[in-house]
Amino acid sequence: MLLSLIFPIAVLGEKFDGYGPTAFDVSLSPDIPLGELTGYGKKHFKERENKGFGDLSLVDFNMETEDSFDRSKLVDIGWDLLDSSHGTVMTVQSIRKGEADALSMKVLGHYEVLNLSEGSSNVQEAPITYLPIVFDTLVLDHKKSGYIRDPENDKIIYASWAMFEHKKTKRWFTVVNVDMYSAYSEKTDVQMASILKDMSKEHTIDSNPVFFMGRINAVSDKLQKVIDDKYTNPLDVDRNAKEAPRFTMKNLPDILGNFQRDFVLVRDAASQMVRVNYARILRRGIPTLHYPIHAIVSFETGDKQLTPPAA
Repeated sequence: MLLSLIFPIAVLGEKFDGYGPTAFDVSLSPDIPLGELTGYGKKHFKERENKGFGDLSLVDFNMETEDSFDRSKLVDIGWDLLDSSHGTVMTVQSIRKGEADALSMKVLGHYEVLNLSEGSSNVQEAPITYLPIVFDTLVLDHKKSGYIRDPENDKIIYASWAMFEHKKTKRWFTVVNVDMYSAYSEKTDVQMASILKDMSKEHTIDSNPVFFMGRINAVSDKLQKVIDDKYTNPLDVDRNAKEAPRFTMKNLPDILGNFQRDFVLVRDAASQMVRVNYARILRRGIPTLHYPIHAIVSFETGDKQLTPPAA
């Protein structure tokens, strides 16, 4: 009885109504009632006025702030993003231990937070930060997860990952939560090469879709070519986002240069099973240094997309 009070149990016959845009999407009409755009964090089966869509709602949120910012607000901002996006997966960067613990308590219900056992600091004496992955337990089964360490300093964790199975479609996929904060593209190239090497060792990861989510601060020409050749940026697919500004940090050089430093990237070359339905940089009412990214995707059907067995 107590468990049912803490963890809502799906009622037989309840119908999931799909995903949709958030209250943080500046392109939405202000006439849309706020109630249509919020309330999904606690009510997984909340009915939508307009039909939802997609199999996964993916959100990336970097909690990096200016020194003067009141960080006590961050957990509520993170929850509001999850509540409005009905996130299936939310990746978070630059979150500290107390904030991570508070977020874990805030999302109790049909969400769980992974990869909080280990953190690291990017500079000496800086606060230790974590790379958690929040996921919806009513939609996904968690299979395994872990960390990726800096090849030049194993005390530094610059990525965490988690493998999931989508309960309805039985599709397997991996989420990699990255924080490549270095301003040197040569460093980023080494880190990305290390991630790709690790993934290639695991058949189940390498042969199924991978979602890279998080910060890539410096993108070299070499890395950009890899991204262009092997990955899909959902913002390039959604026609309503394609021509919109791409900057994801609130500083003048980034705005003038239109630099995207926060990403959701899809690697799907082997299986060709992911279809992008929607993608946005969320700018409405976001007070932090980074604008979150939101993407909704679907899994295509067909025998050729059946999940290969683990090697």
